[in-house]
Amino acid sequence: NIYLFQVRLSLEKQLSALCNMFQYGERRSMYSMAQFLVQHEVIDRRTAGLIREVITIANRGVHGEIIDNDYIQFVRKTYPMIKYTLDKANDFYSNNSFYCECPKCHYQGPSKYSNVCPKCGFTSDDD
Repeated sequence: NIYLFQVRLSLEKQLSALCNMFQYGERRSMYSMAQFLVQHEVIDRRTAGLIREVITIANRGVHGEIIDNDYIQFVRKTYPMIKYTLDKANDFYSNNSFYCECPKCHYQGPSKYSNVCPKCGFTSDDD
C-alpha cells in the first residue's frame, strides 16, 4: 500500500530529525526513537503509543500483508495528529530552544531550558 509506505517514510524522517537534534546515537528503529523522545520529554507517551501502532500497521502493509480497511482508516485518522505533534516539536526545537553544552555528560544540543541538560539533568548555576 503506497499510502502506508508514505506514512512510514514521513514518520521516520520526522523522528530522525528530532532525534538528531539530541545527539541520538542508539538503534535507528522508529520504536527506539519514539521512546528516546518520550524520555527527553519531546513527545508524550500517548503520542509514542500511537506512533508505535501506526508503524506496526504501516510495516505490515509495506511488507505485502493485506491490511483490513479498519486499520487503514485508523492510520488515516491518527497520522495527521501525530504529524502535527512531530512538526510542532521540530519547529520548537529548531527555533525556540536553548543550546546546551553540558560539562558533566558532554551533551551538546537543544534544551528546553537555558541551564538544564536534557540528557543527564545537570543544572548549571551560570547566568
